[in-house]
Amino acid sequence: NAWLYWVTIVASTTCGTTLADVADRSLGIGYPGGSLLLLACVLGSLFVWHRVVGSVAFALADPITSGNNDRKRILQDFTEYCRRHGWRACFLMVQEDNQADYKNTGYKLFRIGASAIVEINQFAGETARNKWWRWVLNKADKNEWQYRTAAPPHDTRLMTELRHVSTVWLQRQNHVERGFALGYFDETYLQACRLHLLYQGDKLIAFANELPTFNDLQTATIDLMRFLPDYNHAMPALLAHT
Repeated sequence: NAWLYWVTIVASTTCGTTLADVADRSLGIGYPGGSLLLLACVLGSLFVWHRVVGSVAFALADPITSGNNDRKRILQDFTEYCRRHGWRACFLMVQEDNQADYKNTGYKLFRIGASAIVEINQFAGETARNKWWRWVLNKADKNEWQYRTAAPPHDTRLMTELRHVSTVWLQRQNHVERGFALGYFDETYLQACRLHLLYQGDKLIAFANELPTFNDLQTATIDLMRFLPDYNHAMPALLAHT
C-alpha cells in the first residue's frame, strides 16, 4: 500500500526530528542522548508488540480425515495458517499411532499428565490390598472420612460446598481453570453429573464428578478431582471408594 508507506515515512521522520529537538534543546542531552532515547523507545515498542501479538493456537487432535495423507495435508495447512498469523501451533491429546505425522511436520512431543483405565475387579482384588493403599484407607478410617454419592439434581447447599472446595483448590499453587480441553467448574455441568464426595463430619473435603453417559457402556469416567489443601490424601481415599 503506497499511501500507507509514505504516511509512515513522513510520520516517523517528523517524530524523529521532533524528538531530536526535544532531546537537544529541552532535555539538554544532545543528539547522541536523543539517539539513545529513540533507541529505547523503539526497543520498548517492539517488546510491547511481542507481548501483544505473541500467542499460541491450540487445536484438539486428531483431525478427522479419510486417511493419513489427508491428515498430513491438514497439519501442514494449519501450521502454515498459524505461521502467517504469527502464532505457534499446538495440538492437544495426540494419539500415539499418529504421533509420527506431527513429528514429520516439525512438531515436538511433550507429555503433560496421563490418562488411565482402571479395571475395578483387579483394583479391588489386588491393587487396593498393597501397603500404600491400605495405609490410605486406614488413614481415612482413622480420620473418620465418610464417602457419599449424590445423583442429580443437586441442592443449593451442595453446590455451594463444591464451589468452596473448588475455589480453595484453585488457589493452591495458583491453579487456573482450563476451559478448552479440560473440565472446569460449572454448576450447570455438575448438575448433570453423579458426584462422589468425601466428608469429615459435615465438612466436604474432596469431590469428583462422573461424566454423564448416554448408552450402556460399562465404563465410568472421572473428570474434576478437587480437594481441600489441608487434606492431601483425601483424593486417593475418595478414588479408592469410587
